[in-house]
Amino acid sequence: MIRKFPGVIILCVCIFFVADVSGMNSLSYAEISKRNIFFPLWRNSVKSLDDIEKDRKREEEQRKSEQEQRMAELRQQEESQRQETIKNQILNSLVLTGFVDDGKQSVAFIQNKRQGNKSLLLKEGDLIDDSMIVAIDQAGGKVILEHKSKIRVTLELNK
Repeated sequence: MIRKFPGVIILCVCIFFVADVSGMNSLSYAEISKRNIFFPLWRNSVKSLDDIEKDRKREEEQRKSEQEQRMAELRQQEESQRQETIKNQILNSLVLTGFVDDGKQSVAFIQNKRQGNKSLLLKEGDLIDDSMIVAIDQAGGKVILEHKSKIRVTLELNK
C-alpha cells in the first residue's frame, strides 16, 4: 500500500512538521509544565500540578479551620463547665438566712458552710469567698453575688 501512494504519506508528514514548527513560537516550557502535552486536550480529567497544589492547600486550610473551630468549642465547653462548677460550689457553701433593714440599706445574713456554718452580716459591696454582693432584694428574698466579675449567682431565702 505504501508503494502505491508514497507521495501522499510524504505530503502528510511535511504538513504535520510545518504545522508543528509554526506553532513552536507560541509554545513555551511553561505550557509543558502546566499540562501534559502528550495527553489530549479534550480529556481534561487529569489535573495540572498547579491545580493539585491549590487543592492540597485549600484542603489543608479547611482542616486547620475545622481544627481551630473544634478547639474553640472545647475551650468554651471547658469554661462553661468551670463556671458551672464554681457556681455550684458557691450555692453549696453559702446559705441566705435572713435580712435586716436598718433604714439606710438592707443587710443580709449569709451562713458560710466553709467556715463552720458561721453567719455573716453583709451589705452591698462586701466580699465573701471571692464573691462580691452586688444586690440585696429584700422584697424578693434574694441576694445576687458576682464571683470575680464573671459569674453571677443568686442566693434565695428558703421559706
